[in-house]
Amino acid sequence: MRSRADSLRIAFWLLIMLGVIWAGIYLVQRNFQSPDIRRDHAINCYNRWGTAALGELLNRQGLRVATWRQRLTGLGRQHQALVVLSPSRHFASREIAHLLDWIEGGGVLLVAPSRHTLLGSFIVGTETLPPVQQILGPLGLMVRREGDLAGKAVGATDSPLLRDVATLYVPSHLRLETAGPKALAEAYPEAAESDSLKQYLRPQLEPESFTVLATRAHSCTVGMVSYGKGWVLILGEADMLGNYWINQQDNAVLALNFAYLSGAQTVYFDEYHHGLTFVSIAGQEALASGTWRVLLMALAALGLFFLGQMVRFGAPVPLQRQTRRSAREFVRALAQLYMQAGARNSALQIIGGAVKRQVAAAARISLSRSGPEPDNYRLAQRCAELNPSVNAATLGSLLDRLDAAAQPDQRLTNAEFVRLSRAATAMEKELPKRATD
Repeated sequence: MRSRADSLRIAFWLLIMLGVIWAGIYLVQRNFQSPDIRRDHAINCYNRWGTAALGELLNRQGLRVATWRQRLTGLGRQHQALVVLSPSRHFASREIAHLLDWIEGGGVLLVAPSRHTLLGSFIVGTETLPPVQQILGPLGLMVRREGDLAGKAVGATDSPLLRDVATLYVPSHLRLETAGPKALAEAYPEAAESDSLKQYLRPQLEPESFTVLATRAHSCTVGMVSYGKGWVLILGEADMLGNYWINQQDNAVLALNFAYLSGAQTVYFDEYHHGLTFVSIAGQEALASGTWRVLLMALAALGLFFLGQMVRFGAPVPLQRQTRRSAREFVRALAQLYMQAGARNSALQIIGGAVKRQVAAAARISLSRSGPEPDNYRLAQRCAELNPSVNAATLGSLLDRLDAAAQPDQRLTNAEFVRLSRAATAMEKELPKRATD
């Protein structure tokens, strides 16, 4: 039958194994490098799709660039400007609600889809709603594909965002358009039938809040949405700010105008929603829920419990010398053996000899092995003189009884043997190891 310690050990290692597997999955989905370019719009990435050049441009203008590596629910009033480029990881509903409240309170957002992430990020199967549409849907916008591909876009208004901007370069066929609930439902029919996804297909703003900033072949490529005290700049393609395209036409000027008009000293770039992921929209909702946090706390508590059961927090103290039993324990054991063998007299002779040697040591009298033994009375008297706690008469009587019982012609009963043995043991306890001064 398996012991309790074995069961705890097995459960503990199973918990460790599950933790390692989960950590491996997390690291893979956060850092997995592949030909897929969905992660390459990162602010610290120097390939053609990355935005490191934009970050350096903002730094040269005296602005600070920081990465945002948590859910959008962490946005506060101290954060004024956020850039979300080509998100490949889906948002939780609480994130979108908090993002809209943050914009309404005065936050400024730049968001841009990408032709590489419009099919979603769920690695097992394609989701029915791209991550960027979770933001654009409540703003009353959607992304569509045009036959006309990359090329120049021209300004369509005199907005401050287009100051010193003559033309912009759009590197893909994606375009923006306003869309009501019906148009969004037709564009994403499966999401419209889902109770959890159709909330992203319900515009919360009036169409008049959207302003077309730049067009190509009469199709919107750059737009702006005013919402409360804040506003949102929407690009038709995230690659407009990529390292390869940022210097083409006036794309860099548009990015700088956004940063200046936001009034922010620090521009945050969302990196939390970049990279490949194994989690669907439903999974993101579960991970963002309070139930998941409680489960993590329970798993942590369980791990600490098993750790406490398995780890010894104290080390054994090594003995300085070999343990040794007392002479009294040896005498008792030997007496027990003699009694079992019927040799009570020999046992009492050994017990009496041990007591007499202890009395002689306490009385400071040397016992001669070859000469005559000292008188019991003299021994007891001398021991009592040096040790006031010892009664001379009681000690002398005990020594006489032990000597008499040790004679071969004596026939002791078990009761008498036990009484003498106990009396000798009690006297040994009272006698000091050596005489006191």
